[in-house]
Amino acid sequence: MAGLHYAAGYMIGAVEWVSAREPDLIEFDGVEGPLPLLHDRFVLAEAGKCTNLIYESEFGVRGGVIGWIFGKVIVMRLMRRMMREHMAELKRSVETRSERSRVYPHPIYDEGATLVK
Repeated sequence: MAGLHYAAGYMIGAVEWVSAREPDLIEFDGVEGPLPLLHDRFVLAEAGKCTNLIYESEFGVRGGVIGWIFGKVIVMRLMRRMMREHMAELKRSVETRSERSRVYPHPIYDEGATLVK
């Protein structure tokens, strides 16, 4: 799956292999892009009447100690910001769909739902 992502105002292109293990796991492995190692996971976990979407990520950069520092200081910060934006957009989209659904009505409250920063 090819995708364009925005980080700090820059458009970043990436190609990822996507594999889904229904009903609770989606994994993304970077094939082409700015990071030599990228492995992301979305895990779905029931929480009362809601579902929590948990995001996990591993990434690697080249450059030894300097690369490690760059990854910790710059890349991690950019990825967190980008994923918070993506997750907020996904949450809005899912909630908008559920408000229109007759099969899965939108809950009045988020029982058990948490936001991890």
